[in-house]
Amino acid sequence: MRIAAYDKRLQSDSWKLLEVGRKELLLPLRDEKLLREAAEHVEDSTLGLAATREYINNLRSENGLKVTPRVMVVGLTKAISGVRGRLTSKAFLRRFGEIRESMEPAAKETLKADIRALEEALAARRKKLDE
Repeated sequence: MRIAAYDKRLQSDSWKLLEVGRKELLLPLRDEKLLREAAEHVEDSTLGLAATREYINNLRSENGLKVTPRVMVVGLTKAISGVRGRLTSKAFLRRFGEIRESMEPAAKETLKADIRALEEALAARRKKLDE
């Protein structure tokens, strides 16, 4: 509904050329001048959705607008608990023991590297929480 309202109010070719998904990403800017400028930049630069989201967040920060994180505490906690539950279940541990013996050395090294990367990522998040 807000997009339709801005479609009528903003007399900008760049805004009109944007598809709905990108327009929706621009809505938090709220200021019509910012919306026009952002639409022009996004359209001229042919930014993808992730790059558009990053650009909008930067614009919002520069203009003193609050940037809301997309990750919610409940969802994050649920995701981490789910992974932990799957990796520590008896069934997984049994199956892991079975396949570990038959793994090729290259596959084993790849898996070990992925586990190390996950450990580092989790340790970095835990460190941030302790700050």
